[in-house]
Amino acid sequence: MIDPVWAGVVGTAVGAVAGSAASLLAPLINWRTEKQRLEVEKENAKDLFKQQHELELVQIDRQAKLADLDSKRTLVTTWRDGVAQALDEWTEDDIRSRTSSGPTSALAPTYRSAAGKAWFASLRPNLDTSIEDVDYLAKQMELMMFPEYAKTLFDEIARIESEWGLR
Repeated sequence: MIDPVWAGVVGTAVGAVAGSAASLLAPLINWRTEKQRLEVEKENAKDLFKQQHELELVQIDRQAKLADLDSKRTLVTTWRDGVAQALDEWTEDDIRSRTSSGPTSALAPTYRSAAGKAWFASLRPNLDTSIEDVDYLAKQMELMMFPEYAKTLFDEIARIESEWGLR
C-alpha cells in the first residue's frame, strides 16, 4: 500500500501540475476561441457589406433607368409640342395670307422653319430615315410645317415613344 503521506505528496504534486497546466492552457484555448469568433465576424461583415453594396447598385441602376425614362418622356413631350406649335404657326400664317386684302407681296406669309428649332434638332437623329417621307423631312434645312409633314412627324414620334417603351 502507499503511505498516506506519499499519497498526499503525490496528490499535491499532481494537483499542482494539473492546475498549472490548466492555468497555462486556458489563455491559449481562449485565444483560439476568440480568433475563430473574430474570423466568423469578419466573414459575416464581408457578406453584409457585399449584400448592401449589391442592393445599392440595384437601387442606383433603378434610379438611372427612371431618370432615363423621365428624360425620354420630356423629349417626346417637347417634340409633340414643337410639331403642334410649328403647325399652329404655319396655319396662322396660311390663314393670314389667304384672308389679307391688298397686294400679296406686302402681306406674304412669314413662315418660320421648324428645322432650326431645338426640338427638331433633338428629334432629327431619332428619325427612321429608311422611310422616304421621313428621310425627306430629316434632310430639310428649311421646313415649313404643312399638315402632312406634321402627321408624318407625329407618327414618327409615336414610333419612337413605343420603341423606347414609354407606351
